[in-house]
Amino acid sequence: MKLMEKEFKNKYMKVFWNVQWIQESIYVTINVEDDTSGLDNYNWCTGLNCEPKNVESESKSLNLKDTETQVCAIAFDKAGNASEVACTEVLKIDTT
Repeated sequence: MKLMEKEFKNKYMKVFWNVQWIQESIYVTINVEDDTSGLDNYNWCTGLNCEPKNVESESKSLNLKDTETQVCAIAFDKAGNASEVACTEVLKIDTT
């Protein structure tokens, strides 16, 4: 099992995730923090070069079975600010 935490910040919010490889699955937990006005929601997606459109308001755990994918997210705070789109590096499962 391999564990990776990645973090992206701008002046408004922090988008970060934990990634675990277990057997033939990738488990990704998306977390978003905003210390000023508070998190309103965030959008996320999976796939290479995807556009975040799935809307969430709390942490999200994903079980990915794709052999090659990315997870991307963009967050919005209650003051109307947006983070930049943050993406994981390309995640690969070795199925050989």
